[in-house]
Amino acid sequence: FVHVFEPATGAVVAQADAEPGGYMHPTSVWLAGEVVSEPVVIDLSGVAPGRYRIAVGWYDPNQAGAPRLAAVDASGVRAADDRILLTDLVERP
Repeated sequence: FVHVFEPATGAVVAQADAEPGGYMHPTSVWLAGEVVSEPVVIDLSGVAPGRYRIAVGWYDPNQAGAPRLAAVDASGVRAADDRILLTDLVERP
């Protein structure tokens, strides 16, 4: 998932959910150490003007409630809410 969210409240204002490669390159076929790049376009037309944060993560849609998978940072520390925060901000004029 990719979430665009309000920094002050954490409320998700827009999101994208999809398997990599347009469902053609699922994680089950990834090789150890493989880097997978995935461009994502999120429609912000219904989002109020402001600055927003971006977070990414994974969930398991095959389990009840689609729980998020554990997300850890480069130093091995588990990320809050099991999502990785990107440093870039989105600004909606």
